[in-house]
Amino acid sequence: MRASVRVWIFCCVLWPLLAVAELRLLTEQAPPTSFLRDGQPDGYSVEVVRELLRRTGSQASIELLPWTRAYSLAKSEADTGLFAVVRTTEREALFQWVGPILQGATRFYSLKSSNLRIDSLEDAARAGTLALPKQWYSYETLQRMGFTNLYGVPSSRQMVTMLKHGRVKLIAT
Repeated sequence: MRASVRVWIFCCVLWPLLAVAELRLLTEQAPPTSFLRDGQPDGYSVEVVRELLRRTGSQASIELLPWTRAYSLAKSEADTGLFAVVRTTEREALFQWVGPILQGATRFYSLKSSNLRIDSLEDAARAGTLALPKQWYSYETLQRMGFTNLYGVPSSRQMVTMLKHGRVKLIAT
């Protein structure tokens, strides 16, 4: 699939006061940037956040949660942050931003057996059901662009499972 949207992925941390006793920092299972290794959060973005904490002398717990839950908690609970998250105009005022920690590109994916060819966003809009986690920036962006084929799911794992079993034609990640 050649159509893509260039994005910056930022480390977003609600860090209202570095003097708080302990922050709760949330991220999702998204290897290689964040994942569990022997029951403990690990990965590139986790290492970056741990180093920021060390350098500032701050205390924080790091937890991996499903994206929609982590995003909701970061918006509603005090002393709670979220990383790595894509910085968009709509999210700008929701958080205090630190970063970037990496750059990426979003691409569309389908099963080879579907013989879909996506060369443009228009192709993706007409390709059939497109599954994405509801609070991913890509879901929000495509919805704003008028895509009517979006199917919101709670996690990237569910998105991939639905594609694998032929329940949707396309995913974006």
